[in-house]
Amino acid sequence: MKKIYIINTVFLVFTLAVLVSIKYLYSYILFYNLIDIFTSSVGIVTSIIIYMNYKNSKDVVLFFIGSTILFLSLSQSLNIFSDATNSTTDFISETLKFIAFWFIFYGVILNSPHSFKFTKNNKDFKDLEKDSQKNSDIIEKNNDIIELYEKVFINTSNAIVITDNKNKILKVNNAFTTITEYQADEVVGKDPQILKSGRHSEEFYKKMWASLYKFGYWNGEIWNKKKYGGIYPQWLSISMIKSKESGKVQHYISNFSDISIIKESQDALEYMAHHDGLTGLVNRVLLKSHLDNFVKTRKRDRNIGAVLYLDLDKFKFVNDTYGHAIGDEILQSVAKRLTDSVRNSDIVARVGGDEFIIILSQAVSKESIKYVAEKIVSAISDSFENIVDDPIYIGTSIGIAIFPEQSSNVDNIIKYADIAMFEAKKRGRNGYQFYYPNMSKDLLEKTSIERDLRSAVLSNEFILHYQPQVDAEKSRVISAEALIRWKHPTIGLMPPIKFINIAEESELIIEIGKWVIFQACSQMVKWKKDNIFIEKISVNVSTIQFLKSDMVQTVKDVLEKTGCDPHDLELEITESVLIENKESMLKTLEALGSLGVEFAIDDFGTGYSSLSYLKQLPFHTIKIDRSFVAEIPYSQDDIAITKSVVALGKSFNYKVIAEGVETKEQLEFLKNLHCDLIQGFYYSKPMSAKDFANFYKELEVKSGNQK
Repeated sequence: MKKIYIINTVFLVFTLAVLVSIKYLYSYILFYNLIDIFTSSVGIVTSIIIYMNYKNSKDVVLFFIGSTILFLSLSQSLNIFSDATNSTTDFISETLKFIAFWFIFYGVILNSPHSFKFTKNNKDFKDLEKDSQKNSDIIEKNNDIIELYEKVFINTSNAIVITDNKNKILKVNNAFTTITEYQADEVVGKDPQILKSGRHSEEFYKKMWASLYKFGYWNGEIWNKKKYGGIYPQWLSISMIKSKESGKVQHYISNFSDISIIKESQDALEYMAHHDGLTGLVNRVLLKSHLDNFVKTRKRDRNIGAVLYLDLDKFKFVNDTYGHAIGDEILQSVAKRLTDSVRNSDIVARVGGDEFIIILSQAVSKESIKYVAEKIVSAISDSFENIVDDPIYIGTSIGIAIFPEQSSNVDNIIKYADIAMFEAKKRGRNGYQFYYPNMSKDLLEKTSIERDLRSAVLSNEFILHYQPQVDAEKSRVISAEALIRWKHPTIGLMPPIKFINIAEESELIIEIGKWVIFQACSQMVKWKKDNIFIEKISVNVSTIQFLKSDMVQTVKDVLEKTGCDPHDLELEITESVLIENKESMLKTLEALGSLGVEFAIDDFGTGYSSLSYLKQLPFHTIKIDRSFVAEIPYSQDDIAITKSVVALGKSFNYKVIAEGVETKEQLEFLKNLHCDLIQGFYYSKPMSAKDFANFYKELEVKSGNQK
C-alpha cells in the first residue's frame, strides 16, 4: 500500500510540474489555447485514473490527490475561454485553484497519517474478521462434538448414570431405563442406593468406596435390583470427576451392563467343566471338592463318611460286543441305579470309562456302609432290559475307604478306595472290600500304577522332555537325551523312576519303549527342519525290549516311518543288560549298528564294569553316573573314579558324557579333564521340545555361532 502512495504522489507532482512548465514556457506561443486544452485533458484523464485506483484500494489519500488534479484541470479549462478582462471567470478559476490546493494540503499533508491509520485499522478489521470466522468454525466443531457425545450418551447399550458430589443422580441414559426399568424422572435427584439388591454386605460397599477414593475409579461385578424386584448381575464401573482448579469432587460417572447372559453362559460352562457329559454325574474335579468339605465336616462332628470306588465287571465285553452306543446306554442306566441307591446328600461321580465313585457324606457305622455297598452290588447285578433284544448282565467291584478315620487327605482316601476295589476284583469280582492299613502299601501302589499304566498306553498320556548335552569348551548344544514323563490324570507329571520298573515287570515297557523311540526320532527330524542342528538324540532302552521284542525290526520301522537318519539315533544301555545277556545283546547291537545306530553305556561304573565288553561291543559313548559327579570336588574317591572313567573313555576313543552336573566347581573340574559333554541342571533341566529349541538358539547366540 505504501508503494501506491509513493507512485501516486510522484505522478501528481510530475503532472503539476509539466503543466506549470508548459504554461510558462509557451505562454507567448501561437498555439497557447491548444496547449491549455491538452494540459487540461491530461489532468482530467489523470484524475479519472486515480479515482479508479481509489475505488479498488479505498485509499483516502488517492481521493484527495485525484480531487486536486481534477480541480486544477477544471481551472485550466476556464482559462481557455476567458481573457484578461473577464474578472468573473478569473475569480472562478482562482477559486478552483484554491480548492485544489486545499485538497493537497488537507489530503496529503493533514490526512496521510489518518489514511495510514485507516488502512491499518482496515487490515486489523480483516484479521479480526478472519479470527472471528475461525472461532466460529471452532464453536461449530465443538457443537458437533457435543452433539456426538450426546448421541453416544443416549444410544450406548451400557447404562450411564451421572451424579453430583453428594451422589445424587443428575442424569441417566436410555439404557439405564431399559436395564433397571426406572424412568429418568423417577431417579433424578435420588441416591443410586435405590438399586441395591441386599446381596452384598456393608463391608463390600465400604471397600468399593475406599477403592474409589484411593484410585479415582472402581469396577467389578455387583448384584442390583430392578424397579419391579428382579435381581440381576451387572458389571459396574465408577469414575470420580474432580475440578481442575480446586481438586474437589464434582461428579461421579457410572456405567454398567447387565451380564445375566454372560453369567448364565459361565454357569453352563461351569456345569460342563464339573459334570460328566454322558451321565450328568459330577466329575472327579467337583467330587474332590465335595469330599474335601465332607472330610472337614466329619472331623468337626467326629463322625465318619465313606468313599466307594466302583469298577464295572464285564463292561468291556459288553462294549466290544454291542458297540459304544449300547455301552453308553448301559452307563447312563448304571448312573441312575447308583443315584437311586443313595441319599440326596450323597455324591455320585463318574471318574473314568466304567469307573464311578460314591461319597457317603455321613455314616452311622461300618455296618451301614456295608448295607449301601450290598445294595449297590445288587442293583448293578440286575439285568439291563430293553436296550437290546436280550437282557444284559454286568457286575461291579467296590473298594471302600473310611474318612477321616483312615485319612483326611482327599487323594489318599480315593487311592485307598481304589486299592480296595482292586482287591475286590482279585477276590472274585462283583463284591466289595474295605481298605485295611495292613495291606501291602507297595503292592497296592504297584497294582494301581500298573492298572493306570495300561490305560496310559491307550490314552497316550506320555510326553517326552529333552535334556541338552553341552560342549563346555564351545558352549554349544551337541546332543540331547529324551526322557519320558507320565501325565497321570490324578497324580500329575510323574518321572520315570516312579513307573519304569513296574512297566518292565508288566512288560508294558515294550509298547512304551516303541512310542519313545518313535517320538524321539520324529522330534529329531522336526528340529532339523527348524534349523536345530544337534548331532544325536539319545534314548534309554530296557532289557525287556531286547529280550521280549524284535528290537532291530522296531528300530527299522521307526526310522522308515519318521525318515530319521540312523546316525542321529543313539540308544543308551545299562551295564546290567550287557553282563546278563552278553551273547544275545552282541548280535542285536551288531544288527542295529549295521543300520547306522550308535550306542552309549549308561551309568558306567555303577555295575560290574568289564573291560572285555568294551572291547567286544560297538559302543561310542560312556556316561559317567551322576552319583560320582555329585560329590565333586569334595570326595577324593569320586574325583579318582571320574578321572579314571574319562581316561578310560579317551583310551577307547569314546565320547565321555558327565551326568548330573549342577555346580560351577563340577563344571570346571570336568573341563580340566577334557570331558567331552556336560549334562545336568547347571545348564538346564529336562524340558519340552519347544523350550529345548529356544535354549539351543540362545546358547548359539551366546557362543557367537548364530546372529
